[in-house]
Amino acid sequence: MNGARISSNMAKWNIQSSLMEKGVQKNSAQEKLNSNTRIENLRDDPVGAAMAMKYGSKSSRIEQFGKNIGNFKAINSEAESELYNILNVLHTTRELAVRGANTPTAAGAMQELALEADGLLQQILRFANHVNQDGNAIFAGNVARDQAFVAMEANVPGASSHMVVGIQYVGDNAENKLEVSDRQYMDYSFDGSKIFWAENHQVASERDARAFRLDTDSSILINGKEIQLKAGDSIYSINEKINNSGLAVEASIDSMTGGIVVSSRTPQKLWLEDVQGGSVLSDLGIVDSRRRPPYNISESSQQTDTSVFDSVMFLRDQFLQGDIEAIGSRGIDLLDKSIDAITSALTTIGTNDKISDIALQKLDKDNLLAQQNISQQIGLDFAKGITDLQNISDAYQTTLKTAGKVLQPTLLDYLR
Repeated sequence: MNGARISSNMAKWNIQSSLMEKGVQKNSAQEKLNSNTRIENLRDDPVGAAMAMKYGSKSSRIEQFGKNIGNFKAINSEAESELYNILNVLHTTRELAVRGANTPTAAGAMQELALEADGLLQQILRFANHVNQDGNAIFAGNVARDQAFVAMEANVPGASSHMVVGIQYVGDNAENKLEVSDRQYMDYSFDGSKIFWAENHQVASERDARAFRLDTDSSILINGKEIQLKAGDSIYSINEKINNSGLAVEASIDSMTGGIVVSSRTPQKLWLEDVQGGSVLSDLGIVDSRRRPPYNISESSQQTDTSVFDSVMFLRDQFLQGDIEAIGSRGIDLLDKSIDAITSALTTIGTNDKISDIALQKLDKDNLLAQQNISQQIGLDFAKGITDLQNISDAYQTTLKTAGKVLQPTLLDYLR
């Protein structure tokens, strides 16, 4: 019986499989060393990879917060520069008022002082209407427009030509906030109806409201905050709700007329509005529903309302009229209040800038900690990585040598 020759490629296949496996291990070790990470695929360490993704997401948020703070500081810096310009002009205007009040001058000289005051007013208006690189007025609050204030001209007694007789704020009073940390925000809008107001705003209705009572539920909006009113509320209940709203506003009843009096506790312009189809403020004689706030105060009401611009216009007009007493008393007093208002705004900017610096320092520390946590989860021990690569390379070389011995060429290999 002839014997049959049985041959097998099993040894060859085993060697080839081992070579491929060692090659893959070597490439993986080399890639981990190059990228300085011990996790190349999620299956290498699912828990570590998940934690690294969590810290990576946190690091990305921190970087965005840092960018927000950078934008906040840039906006603050731009506003600060313009306000310092305005403050310098106001100091110059005050010096002009002191000079005019203490130095007897002829009518012609007073005319010159008036023209100089009007020129200073124009400078303040120009700085107050400064636009950013996007073409938006920085003191217009949160609204995008190329002006925060609009001037109106007309004849002024004693002047030879038209002059500015009124300046209206055309921005809004909405807040615009940037997130600078998790659930922490900073307001970077500049409301011109607060910054450029020299005196508290008071509105007094002459309509007797002592018997007033609401028929239905309603709401009013004061300085952007909604105040809920209920059916049956009397004028005294309404006043109490306004006074307890947390706003820098107070309401009272005039003892002579019985009308409601609404006043700001700080220098700012009042924004008063009926909402949800209500007519409470209109019925009380405070606002005119046909107009838009903040210039919707009813003509039947009495109001005191002085802006920084008004203080300079008052001085100019007193120069034109030659009223030395008014210049030295009311004129200088209004300018001092205007200087205080701009100084207060600059103080707020400086405080916010320091707060943002502290927040930025904290973000830097938090980001460093997040990067350290990422490194702990997926970072590669460099010495261990080199050792692993060397061991795998040695094993690969050993497998190659074994393959050279096992896979000897035969006559059949040459016959092919």
